[in-house]
Amino acid sequence: MAVSKVPQNDVILLTGDMNAKVGTNNLNNERAMGRHGCGDRNNNGERLVDFCMSNNLIIGGTIFPHKNIHKLTWQSPDGRTINQIDHIIINGKWRRSLQDVRAYRGADAYSDHYLIAATIKLKLKKLIPQGHWQKKLDIAKLQHPKKNKEFVLELRNRFSTLEASCEIEEEPSKWNAIKTIYSETAQKVLGFKQKGANEWISANTWLKIEERKELKAKLLNIKSQRLLEKTKMSYKNKDREVKRSARKDKRVFVEHLASEAEKAAAYGNLGTVYKITKRLCGRCTNQTTHVMDKNGNICTSESEQAARWVQHFQEILNLPEPEQPANITTTEDILEINTNPPDSAEVKAAIQTLKSGKACDIDAIHAEMLKADILTSTRVL
Repeated sequence: MAVSKVPQNDVILLTGDMNAKVGTNNLNNERAMGRHGCGDRNNNGERLVDFCMSNNLIIGGTIFPHKNIHKLTWQSPDGRTINQIDHIIINGKWRRSLQDVRAYRGADAYSDHYLIAATIKLKLKKLIPQGHWQKKLDIAKLQHPKKNKEFVLELRNRFSTLEASCEIEEEPSKWNAIKTIYSETAQKVLGFKQKGANEWISANTWLKIEERKELKAKLLNIKSQRLLEKTKMSYKNKDREVKRSARKDKRVFVEHLASEAEKAAAYGNLGTVYKITKRLCGRCTNQTTHVMDKNGNICTSESEQAARWVQHFQEILNLPEPEQPANITTTEDILEINTNPPDSAEVKAAIQTLKSGKACDIDAIHAEMLKADILTSTRVL
């Protein structure tokens, strides 16, 4: 059985339409349910209670006192029968973490089942952050000629002002000034990358959703059978309009992403093309590899992972001394190595060989920023 294979310290949550009425009588079943169920128990309810008793599980909807309208989860299409057949079940070890379970009749969903939600409070281990996330510059904008020209112009103006002031004398001060100019220019012209998903649902669709919510609230308060049937039909039609409008917005959003990918490909920005392709394919999560010890067990704590890395590099880098010394033959030819500072041509060649699309160093100066105006970069470096 799948439940028996779950580790005891893990949280087990079983949710869904069980089609089981457990009732209010919890005699001899106190470990599996409370006294706040609804109706009478049926055959599926008996099986569910026995299953929970055997696996130390608790039916959450029966242990919190609520009004019946906040416990009943299903209503028949004719509106005459209403039962509690949807459940949220948790294992007994985490019973205290379950704060509340109730049904929400006002949830805007075209279904004969009501939304049932649980409030769970877990106490997690506090992790001390090792550093703050650094904002990333939007370097991809340098691919556009207009932004590239604006960046070069701002960069030259700042360096001309700095040279005119003659404030740079020592090497550390000179490098700090160069780094500051590149960083501030990039922040002003390029800006930072914006995180978060783009909103693809249009205002028209949100308006239709609000109208559907109003019909849902009206549907719950109607007593007349004739008005109830009329409102149900209106709600059904409005639900179709919402879904049709949402599908249209989704198509427009996908076409917009495709056009952005096409423009990025035209500028040679393959990184953006790759990210958009992953987003369209639904594979946006970054997977991380677990750190394992020699026996194949996962190292969970930070201290265990750090110790495992230390052990790994000690085994890889600390090799024993060779048994035979290296036979190095000396030559009388003296190599002529130029130890003078590099000239402008060598600096320019080094900047041109830098690879684009790579992560920057701690100075936050990307290779694209140096190659945007290679003449200025050669002169100041």
